[in-house]
Amino acid sequence: MPVFRISKYDPFLRDADGAYARKEWTSHGDIGKVFDGAVLSLDEYLVVEERYLELLDKFLGWGRVEKLKVCGMEVYDRVALQNARPGLSEGVWLNEAAIREVARLALREVLWCRLEGQDFHVHFGYDFYMYVGGVALIGAPPTVTGLFVETIGELPYGDDVSSGP
Repeated sequence: MPVFRISKYDPFLRDADGAYARKEWTSHGDIGKVFDGAVLSLDEYLVVEERYLELLDKFLGWGRVEKLKVCGMEVYDRVALQNARPGLSEGVWLNEAAIREVARLALREVLWCRLEGQDFHVHFGYDFYMYVGGVALIGAPPTVTGLFVETIGELPYGDDVSSGP
């Protein structure tokens, strides 16, 4: 099953070991901090977050995915989760709109989870990475300006989709 690593990090700026060479913001928690002489604003963060969600929508369409199940959920901010998505729990099946909403919560580090179907999965990694894989994902992957889609052999924590981040 092909697996794609999606990030805002230019792969040409990685060193020989694959580490990213520039200091950039890596999470929602970095809003208000200085990077490369500029403060990361909420507006700038939201533009990038929306790109991830737009690309996720394209992958869902490419894989003809209508629903995914919440797996391995870990909650980091119960109040924010309750306000955004009351009743979300392990094992719940999500439609496309709810997938997008839960992905937003994962990108904002309100929670961590895997979203999985029979032949498709979305995983969220640390430092603003998203991993998408599926058997129907054949050919050139979709793109969104400002994001990089890299084909990787397996998830960075093994090819068992039941593993954690």
